[in-house]
Amino acid sequence: QNIYIKEQFGLIELAIQKYFEKDYIYFIHLITPQIEAILRNILELNGELIYKYDSQKDGFNLITLGSILSNKHIKNTLDDNFIWYLKMFLGDSRALNLRNRVCHGL
Repeated sequence: QNIYIKEQFGLIELAIQKYFEKDYIYFIHLITPQIEAILRNILELNGELIYKYDSQKDGFNLITLGSILSNKHIKNTLDDNFIWYLKMFLGDSRALNLRNRVCHGL
């Protein structure tokens, strides 16, 4: 777990470097999944499960961004307005929905 977090810092540092180099496409493709990973890290560090059972595939999947942002530990860690902003910015089709646009090529 600590190794993953340390590797993540390297990706975030590279993303910030690309932002200041005005390479915004590179930046957005690096930083968007890292935001979701940071939120999952918060849950893991609080002892929460980040996988849920998928009975159709008889396996486990990572919980969705919506589930992450609805989790009590996230709600206790982040401001309600910031959580709402993340929902709109990253995953709500009524708003920017950046995560789905970037990660799913929309």
